[in-house]
Amino acid sequence: MADFGTICWKVKVFTLAIFLGLFCGALQASVTYTYSPDGRIKSADYGGSSRITYSYDDAGDLISSKGPSPLELWRYSSFGTLDSIGLASDSAISDGLSNLLRFSIGAATGDGLSSRTTAVDDPGTTTLSISWWARNDMPTLSVQLEIEASPGVWATHSGSVTTVTTSGAYTQYEAEVLYSTSAPAWRLTPTLLP
Repeated sequence: MADFGTICWKVKVFTLAIFLGLFCGALQASVTYTYSPDGRIKSADYGGSSRITYSYDDAGDLISSKGPSPLELWRYSSFGTLDSIGLASDSAISDGLSNLLRFSIGAATGDGLSSRTTAVDDPGTTTLSISWWARNDMPTLSVQLEIEASPGVWATHSGSVTTVTTSGAYTQYEAEVLYSTSAPAWRLTPTLLP
């Protein structure tokens, strides 16, 4: 039978082993920092979908820090990166849609526009009714309806746009486009402000 001193020594060694294991594990976690030209930290990337971004005012004082945006989280879940690079680039196109448009309207890969938009050219009229869904949880993201004014020339729809309904992070919009001889081509254009 072990004496009390031996048991205490074994408990201390066991506790030290656990502490060193946890401490060394913490040391192995990597953090990647990016800095501005004037030496201020711009972001801390902890790997995976964990990143903090820092903003400063003109005097150099920290004004905000934030985690990943809904767009960055979508990129991470879709492509394994928070950044707009390679296949995860906002301008990368699959199924005829840019990643930014796919994210903006909530279209699944392979669905194209058909699952999140409708266009109805009512027979006997000169009105094209267009309906689309767009995200409502990112104030820096907007989706504009554009009409082809002449071949290759696009203009933002100048008529009224009506809110139809809201469901979670998406709002459904509708617009009527008047035309004279044939229904014009149309497209949705997402814009992401800095």
